[in-house]
Amino acid sequence: MAGSLSMVASTPPAVVMAFDAQVAGRGRSAYNLMVFVGEFVLQ
Repeated sequence: MAGSLSMVASTPPAVVMAFDAQVAGRGRSAYNLMVFVGEFVLQ
């Protein structure tokens, strides 16, 4: 489980770095929305 947590913890910086500086915030927001929706579905 600890390995999966470290992988999840390193995902947001990878998401932000995948986009240009002008749209990095939108990429992070989209990632957060996907996490929120995924957690909602799992409940």
